[in-house]
This record gives sequence, C-alpha cells and structure tokens, in this order.
Amino acid sequence: MLQFKLRILPIYKGLARFLLPGMKYPFFWKLTTVSASFYGVLNHLCKVRKYMIYEKAKRQTLDA
Repeated sequence: MLQFKLRILPIYKGLARFLLPGMKYPFFWKLTTVSASFYGVLNHLCKVRKYMIYEKAKRQTLDA
C-alpha cells in the first residue's frame, strides 16, 4: 500500500497544483483534500458495485 501511495503522490501534487492555482494552502491540506475525494469516489464505486450485485441476485431469484 505504501508503494502505491508513493507512486500516486506526484499525481496528487500535480492535481493540487492544477486545482488550486495561486492559492497558498499548505501542501498537506491539498493532499488530504485530494485523497479524501479519491477515497470518496472509490467508496461510491464500491457501493454501486454492491448494488449491481444485489440487483443481479434479486433478478435471478425472481427468474427461478
């Protein structure tokens, strides 16, 4: 997981620089915001996937 984070850090830096031009926020704040939104997206995708699996199971039980 640490290697993954280290690999993604430059992307975070680039995103922070792109999203907040000219704003003098501490880098840590930028990083936490971006990672929070990243985890939010991941969480949402997991929920969607669970819902799809649930719907599929429901459909199969109705067909049976």
